[in-house]
Amino acid sequence: MQQWVKSFLIEEARALAGDSGRVVLRRLNNDEYNYSVRDLTGVPTLNPTREFPVDGAAGEGFTNAGDALGMSPALVDKFLDAGKEVARHLVLLPDGIRFSKYTTERDRADEIMLRIHQFYSGFVNVNRQLGDTWDDPATAKANVIRRNGSIPLEVYFAAALAERGALGQREKSLAAVAAEHGLSAKYFEALWNMLNQDAAPGGSLVLNRIRALWREARIAEAKPLVEMIHQWQQALWRFVPIGHIGREGGPTAWMNSQGITQSTQDFSIKFTPPKDGCEVVVYLGATNAGDGDAGDFVRWRNPRLTGGNKPDLALRDVPGLAKRHGLEPDVLAAWLDYLALGPAQLVDITGLFTKKNGTRWGLGLRQRLGTA
Repeated sequence: MQQWVKSFLIEEARALAGDSGRVVLRRLNNDEYNYSVRDLTGVPTLNPTREFPVDGAAGEGFTNAGDALGMSPALVDKFLDAGKEVARHLVLLPDGIRFSKYTTERDRADEIMLRIHQFYSGFVNVNRQLGDTWDDPATAKANVIRRNGSIPLEVYFAAALAERGALGQREKSLAAVAAEHGLSAKYFEALWNMLNQDAAPGGSLVLNRIRALWREARIAEAKPLVEMIHQWQQALWRFVPIGHIGREGGPTAWMNSQGITQSTQDFSIKFTPPKDGCEVVVYLGATNAGDGDAGDFVRWRNPRLTGGNKPDLALRDVPGLAKRHGLEPDVLAAWLDYLALGPAQLVDITGLFTKKNGTRWGLGLRQRLGTA
């Protein structure tokens, strides 16, 4: 029986050789079309054939058989509509195109922001606080400490202190330490290089102080360093919520510097009388903020003693000031005048007009200016 069937099929094949029979116009069925569109666009939620009629099955029971995949004018229109629907997800880029699962600009922007948040969530604080959104009050936005998106300095300094010996001896690399502690390798390297630079005399006043504390800190003493940096962050920078850059009236960058320099500053120092009767010594000093001292000058105005329900006592009027410090009174008076602390003595002004001049202006003006 098997031999007969085989012989019959061979004879039929020879008889029909070269005749392929009726060839139908083929198309993708609904599932094939959906999967192809998703693979090409990278958007797994697209379903362009949801309005298509259900594919019929041929006699063999398959929905991708050519005889079962008809193409009517109505179905052609649905394919065109499906193509337009897919095109709505197209996003033009400076260097090409991409597809998004959203069709509006707002939703696409939110999608990108979500991806940015997910990327940074492995390296920064992600706990929302008051001030993290555009509509929060300005006073809340001014707080930059541990804000959503700020770098958790505690873990970076803790890792740097714990691995300081190994890194100094080159037993470990910065990238290896960052990976071991789950930190950003790029930021950890920048922080390490900054901390280990020599404190230059003309360098940053803030960074030099941080470097000095870093060299003295022990493994478990990261908190004082971080608190000091937070204080300077609060004073020097204003952080804004991610995603609001470029809005009308909005910020131009995520971190915006704040000027803290002032032309004048009033301050007072509380004195506590020493128990041993010794003198209280106060030194007034000033330095630059790390930007050089070209054109800088400082003027101490009206230093004085206040309190005790008594009138203010200016420094220049302290009895016996020159004698107490072994200074020449005339030299001290001239020095106080130079510092603009007020004249040490009354000034007798001479050479001014003392009489009214009723002479008419005219020829010989210089001879009739008046009596001095």
